[in-house]
Order: sequence, then structure tokens, then C-alpha cells
Amino acid sequence: MYKNKLLKNKGFTQSVKSRDARSASVLRTSRLSTAGFTMLEVLVVVFIITILVSVVMASVNSVRTKSDETTIKSNLAFIRSGAIKYFNRYNHYGTATVASATTSVACSTASTILDTTAAVSVNSYIVEAENASDSSSTWVATCAIGKLSTETNATSYAVAVPLKTQNVVSGTSGTDYWCVDSAGNAGAYDSNSLGGGSTTVAKCS
Repeated sequence: MYKNKLLKNKGFTQSVKSRDARSASVLRTSRLSTAGFTMLEVLVVVFIITILVSVVMASVNSVRTKSDETTIKSNLAFIRSGAIKYFNRYNHYGTATVASATTSVACSTASTILDTTAAVSVNSYIVEAENASDSSSTWVATCAIGKLSTETNATSYAVAVPLKTQNVVSGTSGTDYWCVDSAGNAGAYDSNSLGGGSTTVAKCS
């Protein structure tokens, strides 16, 4: 009887050990299956994140470009209103002229509406538009003050600043410019050749 009892206990012990072994095996399998991602899963996640970042960056750049171009256009609109005030006061746009030139010197020509010390100066608007177009040290705005040879003082002006979006005028126009002039023109142009000088009218073209 005692022997039978021992055998029964031994069988019970073996049964418990067998059950424990199976549980441990299942646990190890579960741990292995959840231990981490496969290389393929990691690559898929990285690929998705890369696409999302690209989409977000493209959207951000598009918004920034539109904002900069709005700044360009609004500041050149202020030039027109400032020029009207200057002309109403002096009946001209300056006693000096300057032929079309893409330099900060041309865009601050003394004794004109471009002069930084003029009673009514539009120079600050040009600088703001220029910075929105290109924040580097390279000057990109083009300015011109002109008159006919029969005139004493300047009777025309034009200012052009590159737009950040290309091919605005046409599909192949490349760099385009937002231009305003004394004739009332305001819009995108394919050229920043503005004329001006002592014998030529300054205008967008």
C-alpha cells in the first residue's frame, strides 16, 4: 500500500513537471514572438515616416513661399501709394534719374523717391520686398527712375523684385518678377529690364 502510494505521488509529481514544462515552453514561445520587430517591419515603418515627413515639409515650404510672395506684392503696393504722395508734393519723382539696375545703390538713388532720406521715401518697402525674395546678402531688387530728354525732373519709376515661384508668366519663363511702375502697372513680368535714365521712361516690361 505504501509502495502504491509512492507510485501515485511520483506520477503526480511527473504530471506536474510535465505541465510546468509545457507552460514554460509556451511562455518562451510567446516571449520570442513579442521580443521585437522584424527587419522588414522596421523598414516599413521608416519608409512610412519618411513619406510623411516629405509631405509635411513640402506643405510647409509651399506655405512659406506663398507668405513671402504676399510680402513682396504688398510692399510693392506700398511703393505705389508712397510714390503718389511724393508726386503730389513735388510734381515729379526726383531731380535725378537712374537707369535700370539690380543694385542697392540704384534702389536708394539720392534726390528721388528711392532716397532713404527723402521726405516721402519708398526705399524701406523695397528692402522688405527684397528680403522676402532673397534673405541672403545678394541684392535682387531692380529699380529705375526715368524721364524724357525734354523733361527736367524724373516723371517715371519702376521697381521689380523676383518672385519665389518660377514660370508664373508662362510655362517656360523661368525667373519672374513682380513689378510696379508709375503708369499704374502691377503684376508678374518675365523681365526686370525697366528702362529709365535721363532719356528713357521707366516702366515694367
